[in-house]
Amino acid sequence: MSDSSARRCNPSAGRAAANRWCRRDVLLVATLLLTSCDQKPPRQVMDALPGAEPMPATTSAALADALQLYAPRERVRTRHLHEDGSPRYTNRLLLEPSPYLRQHAHNPVNWYPWGDEAFEAARRLGRPVLLSIGYSTCHWCHVMEEESFEDDEIARYLNEHYVAIKVDREQRPDLDSIYMTAVQSIAGRGGWPMTVWLTADREPFYGGTYFPPRDGDRSGRRAFLPLLARLADVYRNDAQGVSRTATELAARVRQTLAGGSGPGPDANEAKVTGDAVFDVALTAALARFDAEHGGTRGAPKFPSALPLRALLRHHRRSGNVTALAIVTKTLEGMEHGGIHDHLGGGFHRYSVDSAWGVPHFEKMLYDNALLTSTYVEAWQATGRKEFADAARDILAWVEREMTSRDGVFFAATDADSAGPRGELTEGRFFTWTPAEVEAVVGPPAAQLFNAAYGVRPAGNVDGRSVLHVAAVVDELARESSRTVADVKQSLEQSRSLLQVAREQRPKPLRDDKIVTAWNALMISAAAQASLAFGNDHYRELGARAADVLLRDFAKNGRLVRSALYGQQQDEAFLDDYVFLEAALLDLYEAGDGERRLEQAIALDSVVERDFEDPTGGFFIAPASRTDLLVREKPLVDGAEPSGNSIEALNLIRLGELAGEQRYRDRAERTLGAFAGAFAASPLSVGDALVALDFANDTPKEIVLVTATRRPSLAPLLRVLGSAFVPNRVVVTISADHPASSRLPLAEGKIAIGGEPTAYVCEGRICDRPTSDPAVLAAQLARARPLHFTNTTP
Repeated sequence: MSDSSARRCNPSAGRAAANRWCRRDVLLVATLLLTSCDQKPPRQVMDALPGAEPMPATTSAALADALQLYAPRERVRTRHLHEDGSPRYTNRLLLEPSPYLRQHAHNPVNWYPWGDEAFEAARRLGRPVLLSIGYSTCHWCHVMEEESFEDDEIARYLNEHYVAIKVDREQRPDLDSIYMTAVQSIAGRGGWPMTVWLTADREPFYGGTYFPPRDGDRSGRRAFLPLLARLADVYRNDAQGVSRTATELAARVRQTLAGGSGPGPDANEAKVTGDAVFDVALTAALARFDAEHGGTRGAPKFPSALPLRALLRHHRRSGNVTALAIVTKTLEGMEHGGIHDHLGGGFHRYSVDSAWGVPHFEKMLYDNALLTSTYVEAWQATGRKEFADAARDILAWVEREMTSRDGVFFAATDADSAGPRGELTEGRFFTWTPAEVEAVVGPPAAQLFNAAYGVRPAGNVDGRSVLHVAAVVDELARESSRTVADVKQSLEQSRSLLQVAREQRPKPLRDDKIVTAWNALMISAAAQASLAFGNDHYRELGARAADVLLRDFAKNGRLVRSALYGQQQDEAFLDDYVFLEAALLDLYEAGDGERRLEQAIALDSVVERDFEDPTGGFFIAPASRTDLLVREKPLVDGAEPSGNSIEALNLIRLGELAGEQRYRDRAERTLGAFAGAFAASPLSVGDALVALDFANDTPKEIVLVTATRRPSLAPLLRVLGSAFVPNRVVVTISADHPASSRLPLAEGKIAIGGEPTAYVCEGRICDRPTSDPAVLAAQLARARPLHFTNTTP
């Protein structure tokens, strides 16, 4: 960690192992705070975990040192407390760099992190493994913790009959995907918390999601404690049956996840039929589209459910108004709905209703990064100010609330916050009553605000209201006999006052984990917004984070997945590398210097060596991972894009920038791995469609040349930034400094007459160079139309 306070913190007393826990940074993890290094709180007493074997002496010593360095200034996240408020129980999860795992560090369960130690214990003891996978902002994970993992009887049974493992899905997406596939095969659906029963060979034999603790709780669902007893009995008394079930289920998981690992259809076939794929995707999107509210029909509604960026590209090259209407209606619905935080900015994870009205209140960094990029592109495609405002709103929230002192971005904020009696309540922080609004802004302004944002006495969540756009400004002005400007000013003042008042409420827990892939998505979003809006501050925001990742999140030439207050987690996955590679290319095109292109090329070399399948596509984990049932090749998008989709686009962009065929060849092989998905379920591979559109188009090669400083390019950059030209590469050079040999596009490009000059080329054949923004706009507007005729035999 680059923070100098972390380097200073090295107490002379105590074991060396304690040094990794000593930070001057405030830890908002499990509602505990770290003490400063010169404080020595009394050594806390750890009660034995009920029914558990004694821990090894080295583990107990590390836990004791960690506990000594914590100052329990706030109530810890457990009901098992000593009279002085300190936790009775502590398990191995306290030593993990994950807020989610640390939330469970004081459960009476003898939790292990994922690793050989746990599976060796299961084999030695002849026990099954209970694997629980979740994440720190997961509401139902918190519910199951409170009901089951904090329960003495259940904890004792687990400790006596199982080896229990906790996994943070955000740190180990590979494990999450493998065991989610198993749960979906067993139960027909999945979700979090994920609960899986494993053998000591890591093979699943049963699984589900949330379970209530006992029979009769939350009627209609199988109960956890009886299921634990039943499956432990089966494991003891029918070892052959369990082994057979586990072997069969593991084989199904391997077949499902490795299904894309073999040679796919010829890559050229995907290219020939690619344009037709976009019409198939539009037809599929229209069949699911909610014409009233946007997004998909029904509930819950997720921002990523429709491939909005691919549909924007369809519209650009086909002129199809339906494709554009799906995008604009969806983005309007989200921006106006309760899924949007109208006071603090940013978007919640999803809506539990069909109208985007009532969200699940957690906020994820990756959702907001992807939405920023989508709103930027929608503004470029339509010119609608509200879409640009939505992107700026997200970036303001990220900078204010989600950025560390070093400049990297935190992972998420929780759905739950404390109510008036200290109880955790989902959404309490974000909701209002009419009386609360009136107390802050006064009666006249409250009447207008409540009408504008749907604050009603009955509310829509436990008698409280989620803010959403219930009436437009023009309508409010007519009804209140006020001017539009007056109404806008009143609403703006009320929002500001309510935001200040809201800050006095107990806040949702923030997950301060730094995830490389998610930071990369936000860096891309900031760079794209910088170029689009002509705002260098956004580029600087992204560049600062990129510098930290490249400096502090790399070990021996390889990235790490995540870190928490300087403590780094395991090596990175495909997404971490390729998302960061894309971010560096975005920073380069936003004018952050040629070093960004060099850094992207260096990262791609690692991806090629450690992740690439020579037959096409990329594995989620490097070959060095030996603790997996299967090495998955992820093709389908989830809440985040598939790493294969992003790398396909990276390779296409590198091929254009560097002029090297080897990048194009690798991209074609990668797109070939998607051929089956393009034909069968194009909506599930929306980001691969984005890459395919680039590959099938004739991309524009844009070179900007200036003989003076970059600001002299401002008129040309304004045109470039506001134009929706997604299939392009941008090179900015100074006529005073020759371009690198890495940039064949720049060869021979000069500033005509000493004026800033733009070159727009296709296939190295250029339009007339221009210094006129209007001419540049006309050159950029030309697009190769889609051709829907399938010429495949």
